[in-house]
Amino acid sequence: MPYILISTQIRLETGPTMVGDEYSDPSIMNYLGARKTTMLGNNFSEYHVDEPPRLVLDKLDKIGYRVVNMVNEVRDGDRGNIKCEMKLQKIQI
Repeated sequence: MPYILISTQIRLETGPTMVGDEYSDPSIMNYLGARKTTMLGNNFSEYHVDEPPRLVLDKLDKIGYRVVNMVNEVRDGDRGNIKCEMKLQKIQI
């Protein structure tokens, strides 16, 4: 079954939102208006949109995706990174 993983830094809850990796379905990434980027030092690409996660979820809901899992990750330290990831699955109706 097709899954989509979206993620964002809580401090950046208004966007950008990571919506896929380099192997994601290009038609869905195009529908979301995502741009493919490779961060300096990484050997992989990710798709990002400027919208907050709520708007991404609304768009994905319109094409049949539902949240099946959500994870909050908190890292202690000087940087105080907090990340939220959601796993979505397309539901056949």
